[in-house]
Amino acid sequence: MIDRQGGLTALRFSDSLGSDFAPRSWPLKNPVVYSSECGPWDGPPNRYETEISLAPGHYDLRLALSDGTKFGRVEIPLDVEPYDGKELAVSAPILVHRFQKAPTDVTHEKLAVKFAPLVSKGIEVTPTADTRFEKGKPLVTYFEIYEPLLASQPGIKVQAHIRILDAKKGTVVKNFGPVDVASYEQQGSTTVPVARKIPFDKLPKGKYRLEVQATDSAGRNTPWHSVDFSVENEKTR
Repeated sequence: MIDRQGGLTALRFSDSLGSDFAPRSWPLKNPVVYSSECGPWDGPPNRYETEISLAPGHYDLRLALSDGTKFGRVEIPLDVEPYDGKELAVSAPILVHRFQKAPTDVTHEKLAVKFAPLVSKGIEVTPTADTRFEKGKPLVTYFEIYEPLLASQPGIKVQAHIRILDAKKGTVVKNFGPVDVASYEQQGSTTVPVARKIPFDKLPKGKYRLEVQATDSAGRNTPWHSVDFSVENEKTR
């Protein structure tokens, strides 16, 4: 259930699934689509994803899960920022455990009834709900930069800025140099999808915040957008 802050319901749906749950295709008129990933064991799926469209605003997202006997519930705030397509903007970053080479044999018709894939330079990433990262394993972030000047000024230069903060103190613990995103640009598109591996092995165990910002050679810059994560010691096998 997704409610606008104030009580008005914006979206509500339910579903049931079993151990044979598989990705489903929905009619194009339905904005909600699903996919799942099963774990390495022969049991129920451990992922449940949905893609929706919402108008700009402040929302509360509520999720309830039940196996018929036990119940779980979680609630988080959800903000959808307005965008007029005229200003430089950057999305909130997502964190990624899993990524793969993007399939090249998927047609537009097949994609139209499933998720819009998150692809950067031929690599498709899968957002994670588990933002705990063990040392020795990859941490990848994905975000999108929206630069309308790419259509009218092809020579415009755009840079991404990435930094890591201590989540408790708010102090910067790692400031990566500016990244020229020209190699991520797509011909004819004003959206620049950026996926980058973030080195974090030298960070001690703890809670952190990854922030991203975009700037351009026209002197414009975006606010910082962030996502929290934690660093865990590598498990012994």
